[in-house]
Amino acid sequence: MSFVALAAAATVLAGCGGPSDADVKWADGLCGSISTFTDAVKTQPNFDQSNPDSAIQGLEDYLGTASTAVQSSIDSMDKLGPSPINGGDQVVTQLKTTLTSVKSSFDQARQKLDGVDTSNPTAITGALTDALSPLQELSKIDTSGLNGNADINAAASKAANCQALQQQNG
Repeated sequence: MSFVALAAAATVLAGCGGPSDADVKWADGLCGSISTFTDAVKTQPNFDQSNPDSAIQGLEDYLGTASTAVQSSIDSMDKLGPSPINGGDQVVTQLKTTLTSVKSSFDQARQKLDGVDTSNPTAITGALTDALSPLQELSKIDTSGLNGNADINAAASKAANCQALQQQNG
């Protein structure tokens, strides 16, 4: 499962310049917020594919964990406070909108799996197709506006959480 949208958001990490300590601290907090989500989703669902009950439950658990992590990222961004970097608040707003959409996709997918009749192969196939469909749309989320702020890029290039996030998303 690819989470290109947030990996692209993490590329606010390239740049140069002399950001202030406050700028770097804020960017570090922003990247820390993003990493809450990316850390959770980089672990693939754990289940026995030969056991339909286990497969459905494993995927439901994964989606629940990912949804909770997305909400934690959003909550963490709410605690960042106003950005000392011009345009930073707009970036946070766009990220929160993107993450809210991601969370909604996870929640919808999880609901589609809830209560599926695991003794019916056709029901399982249909539920999995329905559940995975919104997740495949995540790669189409437009994050192009997140990469254009040179001041955030400069601060992020000095922030430990941003450097770790960039390495993680390679």
